[in-house]
Amino acid sequence: MKKAIVILLCAAFCMPAAAFAEEAPSADASMEQQQQAAAAMGTLDEPAFTGESAEGESVEVLPEPASAPSKKTKAKAAALKEDTGYTVTVDRVAAIPKISSIENVRSGVLLHWKAFQNDYDYVKIFRRQGEGEWEQVKKVSDVNRLYWMDLGERENGKAYSYYLAVYREKTITRDTKAEAKEAAENAKESDAEKFAEKISQNKKTIISLARPKSCTMKKIEAKKWLCEWTPSENVSGYQIQFSKNSLFLAWKTRIIKKPTKKSRKLTCPAKNKAYYARVRSFKVVNGRRIYSAWTYSSNVYKTKKLTVKYYKTKKGKKVNYTKRAKQVTGGYSISQGACGYGKYTYLLLYNRSNGYSRIVKVKKKNGKIKKISAPLALNHGNDMTYNSKEGFLVVVNYTGKPWRLSLVDPKTLKIIRHVTVKCPKSTYNATEQTVSSWSGITGIAYNKKRNVYVASLKDSNNYVILDENFTIEKQIAVTHSDKYMRQGLEVTNEFILRCRSPISADQRYNIISVYDWFGNYVCQLQTGWIGEAEGVYVIGSGLYGNLYRSHFKTEKMKIDGKKKKVSVYRQENYLYRLKY
Repeated sequence: MKKAIVILLCAAFCMPAAAFAEEAPSADASMEQQQQAAAAMGTLDEPAFTGESAEGESVEVLPEPASAPSKKTKAKAAALKEDTGYTVTVDRVAAIPKISSIENVRSGVLLHWKAFQNDYDYVKIFRRQGEGEWEQVKKVSDVNRLYWMDLGERENGKAYSYYLAVYREKTITRDTKAEAKEAAENAKESDAEKFAEKISQNKKTIISLARPKSCTMKKIEAKKWLCEWTPSENVSGYQIQFSKNSLFLAWKTRIIKKPTKKSRKLTCPAKNKAYYARVRSFKVVNGRRIYSAWTYSSNVYKTKKLTVKYYKTKKGKKVNYTKRAKQVTGGYSISQGACGYGKYTYLLLYNRSNGYSRIVKVKKKNGKIKKISAPLALNHGNDMTYNSKEGFLVVVNYTGKPWRLSLVDPKTLKIIRHVTVKCPKSTYNATEQTVSSWSGITGIAYNKKRNVYVASLKDSNNYVILDENFTIEKQIAVTHSDKYMRQGLEVTNEFILRCRSPISADQRYNIISVYDWFGNYVCQLQTGWIGEAEGVYVIGSGLYGNLYRSHFKTEKMKIDGKKKKVSVYRQENYLYRLKY
């Protein structure tokens, strides 16, 4: 290379002076000439070339763009990467929580679990049939989701076990890829050994039973009805319940121990009453009956008309609780929430002028008042329910405190404490965006069998389920809504009842909309109430409600010693029982 440079420099100095003076080569041109000469001699084979220009300046000459690396070069680079460290992500089991409940429902097997205290990334659900191998059936990424329904294929009458595993993602770094993979496998094996006993303790097993596919109820004689259903496979028999009301607040039961039987004649005492039936299959395991979900006869899903039986005085007049409770018109005279349990009904009367309320305790038997509370800070007191497990009243405050509930002692009618409904960022059947749009609750009802509350959402036809600590754990999205004003609600073991009042001229009477616990619309119960039906509630096998009405009434009054007819404003509150 030095020889080439010398030749180039000699040629430049031997050039005629005139020519040199006419156009002196620049440093760049000189460098280009050097590169061309060196390339011609085959000496440009280093990553970079450093030489001197005509003026003696040191310059850096870059090589031509390199071609794509060969497979051999890539392999060398990968080997170099392994030598410098390799990281893998592995799912590590953090806990094996308990499944709080498992049951056969109309569509599949429903699992429910409680919220976890510690942070985690997701939950995996595993299932196996009998003593077979565990298989993952679901990965739940929403950490606030506390329910899952197994809609997959299952053999009817067979035992299935489930368990939950809470996972966190962990990274493992080793010097080589092989070492990292081995460490990940060792971590998984360690988790399997560590939590094997927990899996055995916390798994839940259920006999998977699908409900019978159909059920019909037909009248064949004056007091005889025929109940027919579709038989199920691999079961021990069937249970039939029939009732005079479609809510099954009271019923009679028959057991069928022949699994192939598909009908049964029923003796129903009332001659001119419609009867409703439901059937479920069962299987006997270790002397214990395991049941499927209920199926309902077709006549359950029909609009029905109810009659109203008001509480009345001995003279046959309807009892106006504004007057009987000595609450004058304009005072504590607007009924809101109502509920009942055992021997008593609890009616809330609201005072719009000061924002306070009174609770009136009424005997269910004769409608007489047992006790009246002092003015209570319950705001609007929009709805009320009785927690029969803990023995207290729960009142929805609503106005001004849309998420506040007040717990009241049913004996003293004094406030025990106020609580605030806990609303997570997201929950089962509701996204984070949906939850952020919620602005409060308007109604509430308690169910002892499930030990949960159902609450109605403000400005929505949907409902939410609250646990015993008043934390929202699920949304119930309804499939259909009657276009009436939303009022109070009640729940039974199978149904959600929503009392509704007219909002247009063609809606004369109040109604009750009926849903199942999954939000499916069942039917509409029509009533003959005129006024604003504030609530509906169940006591034993009876269905009750409360009604508010305000109007101008013509009454005889003494004015200047003379009786005259005067139009006066009256506010009236009534309690009644609904009869099928």
